[in-house]
Amino acid sequence: MNKLIIVFSILVISCSSYIKPNNTSEPIATPIQNLPASTAVEKQLLIKRGRDYFISNLDGSIITKLYSGQEQPLESAGLSPDYTQFAYFKDNFVYIQNIETNQTVSLNSDVIGGLGGYMEWSPNEQKIIFTCSKEELGFSVCLINTENGNIEKIISTNNADEFCLNKYIYFLDWSDDGSTIVYSCFEVLEQGQKQPVSVFFYSVAQKNSIKILDNSDQNPIWNLISGTISPDNNNLLLTGSDANSNLQIFIYNILSKQLTQLTNEDGYQFQSQAWFDNESFYLYKTSKQPPYTSTNYIMKLSGEILSTVNIDGIVIK
Repeated sequence: MNKLIIVFSILVISCSSYIKPNNTSEPIATPIQNLPASTAVEKQLLIKRGRDYFISNLDGSIITKLYSGQEQPLESAGLSPDYTQFAYFKDNFVYIQNIETNQTVSLNSDVIGGLGGYMEWSPNEQKIIFTCSKEELGFSVCLINTENGNIEKIISTNNADEFCLNKYIYFLDWSDDGSTIVYSCFEVLEQGQKQPVSVFFYSVAQKNSIKILDNSDQNPIWNLISGTISPDNNNLLLTGSDANSNLQIFIYNILSKQLTQLTNEDGYQFQSQAWFDNESFYLYKTSKQPPYTSTNYIMKLSGEILSTVNIDGIVIK
């Protein structure tokens, strides 16, 4: 079976309420040392720098390379909740790398296709979720068992909303408590067009999907790059391009159904894929013109910058 590769520009969303930001110049930042010390010793970060992946502590002072992708990039990757294992998808197979021993094993025996994007572990580390294709055309949200490699399609066109018929299904995130899977269904249109999409929450307990967002109303996101649910399941952190192909950051409040744009600065691109806590997240800012520069921040839901973070690359978990 030939390897399935699809290159695409992902998604666009809409909602009932939208708040436009002020033009944000760079704020004065508080040093990272002023953040709570207790957090810095408990959590580790998965960082992507170009095609390479690293694991680091919160301030980036201790960093270890997990994978070098200069010769062969990964299609997706994820870090286990206890920070001891690194999972990735490459050449139609899912691999798990023991970070301490550097030993790597493949999970699946049958060839599967992937759509790239994101890979997430279950809280008990018994399963890994990602977008895959198996034995038929089209893509599904799949679970692979970390013990035996068995693959289960949990979200496909057979059980998804009717909007998803003849569209791509794409995994976005799995909530920290394991209760909710976030995914989207979208069409691939010609470059420069705003793409129709719906975003859903899938209840793991009830095994059903609820539409959270769609593109029935006007909003500024033309293509959605990523969506990450907050630890308390109250907000979605979104990276998307605007009409001028600039990457911006948006927050969608699930309770109020309000979309707020947090960034809008000429000459810069913004990305964010990881929460710092319920009220703040990691923000990656890069300049569009030479000399090319990049900076990591911690930003509040209000758009206020709390601190700079001495990390080179984008924090993805």
